Amino acid sequence: MDIAKYAGLYFQRSEFLYLPGLGNLEIQKKSSIYNQNQGAIQAPENSIIFKPTLGVIDDSFANFVANNERISIAAASNGISDFTKVAKTELSNGNKVEIPGLGSFFQENGQINFEVSPHFVYTPKSIPVFQNVSNQDAYKQEDNIKEIIANTSFSTPTSADEIELDKGKINYGKVVLLILLGLAVLGGLGYLIYYMTSGSDTKTPTEQTTQDLEPTPAPNNNQIDSNQTQNTTDTNLVDNSTQNAGKVAIIVNEYSTEAKAEARVKRLQSIPYEASFIQKDSIYLVVVQLPASAKGAQFVADSIKPILNPNYNVRPLE
Repeated sequence: MDIAKYAGLYFQRSEFLYLPGLGNLEIQKKSSIYNQNQGAIQAPENSIIFKPTLGVIDDSFANFVANNERISIAAASNGISDFTKVAKTELSNGNKVEIPGLGSFFQENGQINFEVSPHFVYTPKSIPVFQNVSNQDAYKQEDNIKEIIANTSFSTPTSADEIELDKGKINYGKVVLLILLGLAVLGGLGYLIYYMTSGSDTKTPTEQTTQDLEPTPAPNNNQIDSNQTQNTTDTNLVDNSTQNAGKVAIIVNEYSTEAKAEARVKRLQSIPYEASFIQKDSIYLVVVQLPASAKGAQFVADSIKPILNPNYNVRPLE
């Protein structure tokens, strides 16, 4: 791709050009002034000024090259970078780098400069001109109201003429939707009234369990066997034949390790409950002694389950 050619075309369109490693070219505009000595107005001047700088690649110039070459912006940026590297090499060798239509770069005393071409002619951007209609009356003629009425004819309907009325169309979809919304509102109101009227007569399962559960007396701490938390199995065995009269043993939890079972027993004893643990095979069962009920041991287990362990199969010790 000819970057030098695109540089000249881009400068003519944008009035500036940034080339990394070479410098910046810009149009300097001087307005017209009145010369008192000559008694005339001097025309405005437009000249190219050069500013040597390192700079970076101008994205707009890379986009201009990419659109004309039908390539990506990245490829255009690489082409501009390669052009500036070759141009600096040529300048260091004492050669000139020409920008068609603008001038040429040259190097003098290690400093890069730019020489404007004597054939350079700057053409300012044209100002859009809007053509106005000079004779609006000839362009748009309007009849007065009297002429409009005179040229308008009205027909009087007779009995033989049929008058057709445009019947409105019914949107059945919207009608059905409104009916469903009405039924939903009525259903919600009905449920709210039913809940408010019947809520006071209904007892929660927690209240029923509390009423059915016989009070559990707090055990005497002096009666707790200190050997219940020992590590040996013989001191923690519980036998139904040796249970106190009027009490039933209820299994409230089970663990795979003795340490967890012992910790659970200590928490129950601090409530306080008369608790201990026993070992069956490799399982440690946590047992609580509760007052017996005439309704049976299973009734006592079901009553204590919501309080101690709702998610476990609380059951009597067999």
